[in-house]
Amino acid sequence: MNTVLLHYIDQRTKLAREHARDRQFNKAWKILEEAHILAQPYAVQHTYVHWAMLNVAFRERNTREFVGQAIRLLLAAPGSVTRCFPKGNIGRSTVGIFQKMEVPRRTQIKIRQLERKEAYKVKTDGYAERVLWRP
Repeated sequence: MNTVLLHYIDQRTKLAREHARDRQFNKAWKILEEAHILAQPYAVQHTYVHWAMLNVAFRERNTREFVGQAIRLLLAAPGSVTRCFPKGNIGRSTVGIFQKMEVPRRTQIKIRQLERKEAYKVKTDGYAERVLWRP
């Protein structure tokens, strides 16, 4: 389990919630879309991202997105556990629940960076975690 990745997802989700509180919905959605792609393999984080998306939809008063997120919230954990999730899907109700999508280049780069940080953390027995982690 990549703890650096999980921490990154958590931080990004919190940042998106702050943007939503400030009514900066486009910023919040972009952050959550990336977080969703990263979180799909992890049941707890995948569900957490959909919960955050549900909250953004509520704040935005977007009924279609709210309903879509409510459905996705129910499917997130089982999809992660069974590995039955569409790779690259951004998690929004504007795309099909099972629609595979190409992972954006920026997200691919971020995944590699987080994997390198995790490998270094493991190699150094976690000693470098304080030095490595910069949101």
